[in-house]
Amino acid sequence: MFQEALVLHRSGQLDLAETKYKKLLNFLPNNIDLLTNLGTIALQKGKLEEGVKIISRSLLINPNQSTAHNNCGNALKELKRFDEALASYDRAIELKLNDAEVYSNRGLTLQELKKTDEALASYDRAISLKPDYADAYFNRGITLHKLNRLDKALASFNRAIELKSNYAEAYFNRANVLRDLKELNKALESYDRAISLKPDYADAYFN
Repeated sequence: MFQEALVLHRSGQLDLAETKYKKLLNFLPNNIDLLTNLGTIALQKGKLEEGVKIISRSLLINPNQSTAHNNCGNALKELKRFDEALASYDRAIELKLNDAEVYSNRGLTLQELKKTDEALASYDRAISLKPDYADAYFNRGITLHKLNRLDKALASFNRAIELKSNYAEAYFNRANVLRDLKELNKALESYDRAISLKPDYADAYFN
């Protein structure tokens, strides 16, 4: 039944997978895999508080789960519980030092906490671990733009686009930087590219 639930989960049939996981949990109430997968489904459904609760239960049984700490951090970040999210990411990194995704997520949280230098260091670490990590370059560009480091922000967005040519959000933010640099024709071209990739991109039309 667990294998059946996994197949359903991986194929996106969340309700059916959740039903099977819950049935199994009646027999195995402290099974870490069941709890973690149930918590993940809750997060996938947008039930963040429920997901945090279930994953936290799993972590009480076995606190040495890097992925679970990262997932919990993601939910806490969305809930704007940034200090708790940061603690989850830090614990995930202690358990798995070379996880680029965790460093990038940690950077987003540090950015929300106004710890911009630490955020940049976290993005840089993510990029050093995964040099083709477009999202880390993108997030780094956002932080640099907020710090008014325009040339470096532009370079980050350019690199994100090199790695992910259909990255509408990177074109949009690249255009914002170009606008601030007074390179208006290039900014318009970048907005147009964002719109061509995402025709319902209202902010790009507005800008």
